[in-house]
Amino acid sequence: MFKSIRTALEVLFILFALLVIVTVGVTFWALNAQKQDALVINLAGRQRMLVQQMTRLALEIRSGEEQHIPELESSMAAFSETLAAFLAGGRVPYLPGRSVYVEATRDPLIREQLYRVQGTWAQFRSALLRLKDARPGSAAFDEALGQVRALEPVLVAQSDAAVRLYESASTRKVERLRWIQSIFLAAALLLVGWGVWLVRRVLLAPLSSLRAAAERIGQGDLETPVQTDGPRELHTLAATFEEMRAQLLDSRRTLLQWGQELEARVAHRTQELEALNRVSREISARLEPEHVLRTITDKARELLGGEIAVLCLLKDDGQMLQMESLSGPVEAIRARQTPARETRTRVVLHAETASLCDGEGGTCGPHCRILAPDYRASHLVASLKVRERVIGTLCVGASAERQFGAEDVDLLTRLANSAAIALENARLYRQAERLAALEERQRIAAEMHDGLAQTLSSIGLLSDRITETLAQGRDAEAQQLLQQLRAAVSRSVGEVRQAIASLRRDAPPPRSLQEELQTLVGRYQQETPAEIAFRLRPASPVQLPEDRLQQVQRVAEEALRNAVRHSGARHIAVELAANDHHYRLVIRDDGRGFAPERVPPRHFGLQIMRARAAHLNGRLEIQSSPGRGTEVALIWPGQAPLPVEAT
Repeated sequence: MFKSIRTALEVLFILFALLVIVTVGVTFWALNAQKQDALVINLAGRQRMLVQQMTRLALEIRSGEEQHIPELESSMAAFSETLAAFLAGGRVPYLPGRSVYVEATRDPLIREQLYRVQGTWAQFRSALLRLKDARPGSAAFDEALGQVRALEPVLVAQSDAAVRLYESASTRKVERLRWIQSIFLAAALLLVGWGVWLVRRVLLAPLSSLRAAAERIGQGDLETPVQTDGPRELHTLAATFEEMRAQLLDSRRTLLQWGQELEARVAHRTQELEALNRVSREISARLEPEHVLRTITDKARELLGGEIAVLCLLKDDGQMLQMESLSGPVEAIRARQTPARETRTRVVLHAETASLCDGEGGTCGPHCRILAPDYRASHLVASLKVRERVIGTLCVGASAERQFGAEDVDLLTRLANSAAIALENARLYRQAERLAALEERQRIAAEMHDGLAQTLSSIGLLSDRITETLAQGRDAEAQQLLQQLRAAVSRSVGEVRQAIASLRRDAPPPRSLQEELQTLVGRYQQETPAEIAFRLRPASPVQLPEDRLQQVQRVAEEALRNAVRHSGARHIAVELAANDHHYRLVIRDDGRGFAPERVPPRHFGLQIMRARAAHLNGRLEIQSSPGRGTEVALIWPGQAPLPVEAT
């Protein structure tokens, strides 16, 4: 019947498409008709409401409320325009500020009923016009109002009858549509039946012959030719089966080549595992947390060939991931924190292996929002776990798509396991150091309290006795000197006790460097009449590890103490800035100054400040000369400030 499958399917699809087009067209026409009918029924129902509204307004006008006359006129106009549109077609007001077009009805029964409504409306409208022009309370007004009230039920009943006729006409249209749809359904079933028969004869029977030929080839019979009857497309397919025999030999050679490539990949994998073993040993070689964090990110980026590697640790409350180490360009970082409670983040945190994230199409989507979009076109994320406890994530990113594969996922998983163990060891080491430091604090505090504080208190009591003894002699001079002595002693005792209190208190909650400096400036502002200005360049909070934060704070405190107590300055400035990935803290005053080169070796304040700067891997710069003030600058390495939280 058909020499080509294409011709057979084209005929079938064309017939089906024509059926669908006709069905859609008829349905669309019916829906439009239903929409118009619904609009007309709604407007016809509104006529009843307008009649009742006009009657109500007429009664209110009788009560002396003449402000309802404009509303009555509006209702009369709407009724007249709608009735005219029902009979002759036209636009009528529908919603405030909107009008609709209504076609004239062709149904003789409906038109007859509308003429009845039109006759009654003429009488009703005439009565309303007389009522509107007459004075409320007059005989003409009462007569017109009586006629309105008498005609209202008649006009309402006639309007209701028109609505029912419209509804009946709409129902008949729906019935006709159902019959049309039934005819289309029957035609569709016939078309489907003919299509099934056509497919079986033109397509399925020849394909059965080809399947038998394919089974013979699969069993190794490459000698029997493949023959089939049917359309020309299947003849072409049979020729393709004939070519399969030669292609099988090529496939065998390809498989051998693949085997060699697999051996090469296994050797490469072995080298990667050896490199991972070396990296794991290097990570675990030292216990300083900063060294461990820096080594992990550097080696992760190096092993996986990424452009950036970021290690984030989970905060104690489990709500945020805080960036602790970065290997790569700092401009690749959008923020230092990211929420840990999002669905994708929870999936990554509790995954047993690393996750491959290639844009929106990866297994975890664009997860590492700490990274800038350009550096997470393709990235890997691995959870850092100690036993079953999640402590953070390790992320490696690249700007090129599909940079990483399944082997990289396994490599990062192994590296993350080693990194988690090394971080836990470093944490335990730091904890042991802190416990030892706390014990030493308690011991020093006890010694200061029992020794130096008690001695200074005794000096204060002794000064009181000397004051009483000398009261009989050179009173004015003795009193002045002894009061100065007591003030100095009291200040010393206060400082000692303050030092004891700071040594005894537990580790404070984490605060930013700006908050610590602000507190320090506020404390010294109370001790001096000089003006202390505090200027901040970084807009975002600068978060430092506790030991580094204390070193910076102690340097600032020593410089402020010298400026307040020894320089005689009127203005003191404290400035914190970040430049080229370095932090810079400056304390500047306009006091009497000094010659730094002439400071005696026994002046331990400057030595301790320099030692604290060295502990930060930074340096201390002092610029001063007699009569020109002093500037103390602490510079130490860090990262440029970034927003606190990723969005």
